[in-house]
Amino acid sequence: KGEKIREVAINIDTIDKYFDEDETVDIDTLKEKGLIHKSAGCIKVLGRGDVTKALTVCAREFSGSAAQKIKAAGGTVLTAGQVVDI
Repeated sequence: KGEKIREVAINIDTIDKYFDEDETVDIDTLKEKGLIHKSAGCIKVLGRGDVTKALTVCAREFSGSAAQKIKAAGGTVLTAGQVVDI
């Protein structure tokens, strides 16, 4: 049987606290800052709290309120299928 991908949830207030304006938030940067476990395979962003700066947030899933708050702060929401490696 296949390995289950471990999805980890993180709230936008945590993201807002640890990231600066115009930073990109993704699974790798969250792991680098120690905000999620190294074994996490994907992330879901939840809407607790507020976003006070423009961030680009890449995740597999977003709650409706999280996506709305990120966009309202001038940020960008990218789901896994929209992420392009440059």
